[in-house]
Amino acid sequence: DNVTTTSFSIPKTAREHTSQAFWKGKNDIIPNIIRLQVENSDNYFDETVLRTLPLETGVTENHDGQFDAYKMFAWDNSKPQLYTKNEGNANHFAINSIPEITGHKIVPLGVYVGETGSYTINITENSFKNTHVWLEDRNNETFINFVEPSSYVFNYAVETTNDRFYLHFDINSAPVLNEKIPNQETIVDETYEYYLPINLFTDKNLGDKLTLDVSIDGESFSNSWINFNAETGRIYGTPTDIKEFTITVSATDIFGLTASEEYLLNVKSSGLNVSNINSDNVIVHPNPTSGIVNINILGKTVKGKILVTDISGKVIISKNISGKQNVLDISKFAHGLYFINIETNNGTVRKKIIKK
Repeated sequence: DNVTTTSFSIPKTAREHTSQAFWKGKNDIIPNIIRLQVENSDNYFDETVLRTLPLETGVTENHDGQFDAYKMFAWDNSKPQLYTKNEGNANHFAINSIPEITGHKIVPLGVYVGETGSYTINITENSFKNTHVWLEDRNNETFINFVEPSSYVFNYAVETTNDRFYLHFDINSAPVLNEKIPNQETIVDETYEYYLPINLFTDKNLGDKLTLDVSIDGESFSNSWINFNAETGRIYGTPTDIKEFTITVSATDIFGLTASEEYLLNVKSSGLNVSNINSDNVIVHPNPTSGIVNINILGKTVKGKILVTDISGKVIISKNISGKQNVLDISKFAHGLYFINIETNNGTVRKKIIKK
């Protein structure tokens, strides 16, 4: 056979070169990077990487030759493939570099599956600091916390999906104090008890976990007469000194940011007749409320009734006093002003409460 040969040349102007530092050490930690893998039941896996860079580097949301790598799909289309995308799904990335995250950021995560079955998405590296990372599965309406290395198992039919999985990035915010704790009184050598409001602290970051702690006069409650149950929010104990204590309640999120609230606990002599109930002995909170009302009766336990009336005087709730801590639920009643009447043999106290 006649074979015709030819030659061609590639000019230097056709060359492309970009400079990028390499991290070669096994123990080197690349800042602001997340590495994800998708794995099938045969332990075949594919991975993708997303990272953020300062704006001054020139990084963009689109393909940047010096920072990004396009996704090259495997010839064997029976294997799972994983990649990230930019807005509009214009580019599929194996390595995706984007500008630094300053608030909430959503990045589409693409998955190609060539065979029906069960698959696992693993997070194998996450060096984002003070940032919440979540995997959203819109088919199952599920959010998975990826702050710590973790995995998510899902079932898949043969398909390429561009709208099922999303990565959510959210800069961490400190917990928020929602209401003040009122100052309180108790009697020396008698049991003191107080339950923290359920939503005393909240956190706007999705799924952030708050750890509650209590200190007394600046020292851990474990070194004092105070006890604290973080699960129930119960603060309790028997004081042996007549004095005023400063109780500090704090909430710490998973990244170490905190919020706190202080209240004064005045321990008085048992010579005071605190069984004579008065307005100062009764604390009603929260006020206003969306439904749950806590009624704390200070001093000695009294017997009697709690009546809730509307502005016309109609009694809508009647129950016996169940100790120092009493809880009412007015969520089913209309918004407006109500009156809480605590009636005992030693006196009657009337408090206003607003249902919002």
